[in-house]
Amino acid sequence: MKIATFGSCLSRYTANQYVGLFGGEVICSVYHNRSDAFVKRFLDDEWGQCDYQHLSSALDIVDDVDDDADIKPTNIIKNQLYDTIGCHRLKRGIPFFKVFDSHPDIFLLDNYIDLSARLVYSSVSPEIGGYFINMRTLKENQKQYHFFDDLLDPILGAKYMAKVISYIQKNAPQAKIFFLNFPYNVYQDEIRKQRSLDYNEAIKRELLPFDTVKIIDALDVKDKYRTKHVQHYKPIYYAAIAGIVKANSLG
Repeated sequence: MKIATFGSCLSRYTANQYVGLFGGEVICSVYHNRSDAFVKRFLDDEWGQCDYQHLSSALDIVDDVDDDADIKPTNIIKNQLYDTIGCHRLKRGIPFFKVFDSHPDIFLLDNYIDLSARLVYSSVSPEIGGYFINMRTLKENQKQYHFFDDLLDPILGAKYMAKVISYIQKNAPQAKIFFLNFPYNVYQDEIRKQRSLDYNEAIKRELLPFDTVKIIDALDVKDKYRTKHVQHYKPIYYAAIAGIVKANSLG
């Protein structure tokens, strides 16, 4: 079973658990891409595409030697470039736009980045559009030339996510596609909870034409399955979702 993911640790850790429980391989994993940015940059060509040297120069990023690989700025940038998107922390990762030649069996997508990320724009290089990057990784003398946008409206996010899913379905008609709504109910912030609920309902409306896409609603994460990081859970939680994916992939 060949698995590709799009979103965050929710999809990736679920895929990892699936492989551990049922076999298979994660062959592509897209991290750090908000759905509107992905569509505007790669599908609709509203924003220009850059190579690594151009983008790292425009954003003037700097790595911290102590950064974990998941948050290392150079990795985050490479996750948003055409030639390397989809290769995040995979030894034999296949870039997203080439993965369809390998006929993936399962696609897992989630909306954590849509719900939580604000994009950084460069006032000096507006043509590159917005990128997901931590502002603290910019050099001090560059911060004045960069700014954040607002959080993505959940209704609009669902529309863009549906475009991503439509692209996947068109190019991988054989694949089972699952959308995992991120469980924002773990947060105490009522605004964040409402954003998750609004997105959950909106994505259901947007995916009505895609009757082969399975939506897994935001599940209630009990305290015993949580970790000190509100966005990460214990392996058994991801294993439970992997079981749902397996049950809906039979036949």
